[in-house]
Parts: sequence; structure tokens; C-alpha cells
Amino acid sequence: MEPLLEHKLLSKEEARGKALELIAKVDIPDGEEMMRRYPHELSGGMLQRIMIAIAPSCNPKLIIAEAL
Repeated sequence: MEPLLEHKLLSKEEARGKALELIAKVDIPDGEEMMRRYPHELSGGMLQRIMIAIAPSCNPKLIIAEAL
């Protein structure tokens, strides 16, 4: 929710709804539960999907993704 609150100036309710929408787009089940968890409680794959969901959240002109 942070990027949406800081850069898009959404209300907490709007940011939460948008975050849940983005989490659903990357096929993470039970988005509400995932938002309550700490990062160390998620698997590596789940963390990757969360980062993929965050990337387009503020409508950037360009996204560079590098696989190491």
C-alpha cells in the first residue's frame, strides 16, 4: 500500500482495495491474509509475485526487470 499512499495520494481504503486487486492479478490466494503477514513469513516465490504486483502500481513509463 505504501507506494499508492505516497505517490498516488490515495486514501487508506482506496490503497488497500488497489493493493488487493494487484495481489489477485498475480494469482496469490487470500490477499487479505497475505497483507497481514510479515515478509519473512512468505516464501521466496510469494515475495517475487508481490514485487511483480508492486512494480506497475504507480503506472511507471518503463519497468526494467533483470534476472540474475
